[in-house]
Amino acid sequence: MKFTANTETIRNLLSIVTRALSVRPSQPVLEGVLIEARDNCLLLTASDGMFTIHASTDVQIVEPGRLLAPGRFFLETMRKLPDGEMTASQTKSGGLTLSCSGARITIGCQSGEEYPDLPEIAVPHTFSLEQKMLRDMINESTFCIADEDPRVVLTGALLEAANGRFTMVALDGFRMAVHNRECDTGIAEGKTAVVVPKKSLTEIGRLLTEEEGESVLLQIDRNYISAQLGNVRVYARLIDGEFINYQRILPTGWKTRVKVNCAQFAACVERASLVARESKTNLMRIDVDGERMVVTSNSDIGDSYEEIDVETDGEPMKITFNVRYLSDAFRVIKDEYVYLQMTSPVSPMTIVPYGGDAFLYLILPVRAAA
Repeated sequence: MKFTANTETIRNLLSIVTRALSVRPSQPVLEGVLIEARDNCLLLTASDGMFTIHASTDVQIVEPGRLLAPGRFFLETMRKLPDGEMTASQTKSGGLTLSCSGARITIGCQSGEEYPDLPEIAVPHTFSLEQKMLRDMINESTFCIADEDPRVVLTGALLEAANGRFTMVALDGFRMAVHNRECDTGIAEGKTAVVVPKKSLTEIGRLLTEEEGESVLLQIDRNYISAQLGNVRVYARLIDGEFINYQRILPTGWKTRVKVNCAQFAACVERASLVARESKTNLMRIDVDGERMVVTSNSDIGDSYEEIDVETDGEPMKITFNVRYLSDAFRVIKDEYVYLQMTSPVSPMTIVPYGGDAFLYLILPVRAAA
């Protein structure tokens, strides 16, 4: 193997693909980054066995080849090399020598023969989404995914593609996020529903751009989902099992509905959190009566009390929550106003847009001590 390339280009690609590497890989070969040089193209692949990132770039190939380099050491080496044109050449012992502007470093490598092939997406359902839209849905949902749960499906998010609609659902047993967007999914009847692991979804979100007008191509089959973003393609193995029927969890109505200014309420929640987090319970209480909402929290370190002017429909309501769940939700809500909808002090509260149905957050209350 021998090729010449721009150091910064290879460095940037490596910083992307190495995100797939695990701190504790399931097999030694997955500690590495697979390097393939062929057809004037350099291909880099990294995987943890469940999540794979594959990237390519045009380079000048002098001699084709295939090597497996230690992933994180390869990246650190590239970060230390100066910018400019770099030559990479395979040594007689199977290593890889990197030369740039008088600097030369040789990395011990393996042949890569035992490295797993890229996943095959068999008869995929294929459709495109706007990158910014998918990025927002991921960032505004993944905090509700359980980090650990005996119900393995709760360690991932449900992705549903139906006729003209794309939905993402995440829940951890205490809260739930549902995001809906209208888009052309290419499905005339029925729906495609899969569960994507939290890590995979988070890493896909990191690769998506915030720029308007850029699209991502998604392919889904029974075992994998892949996302194509220009010269980078990611593969994520899906979680087996049927996701919880989240529709059954959603309240069918409300007895108290409060319209709040998001920025004002979020700031109030953060102030209450300062006190609540010093207690073991981390609780915040909401008391709604007429056009006034009172938010309180207390702990050994102090007390918090705040009144907010609100617009209310329905009955007075007193309800208690883990303040972190409210804080997490309002950190990602971008709307100016939302509705807080409640039915009783022991029933879930929903947070919905003032207009439309783009999202819904459901939070379980805490039964207050008598």
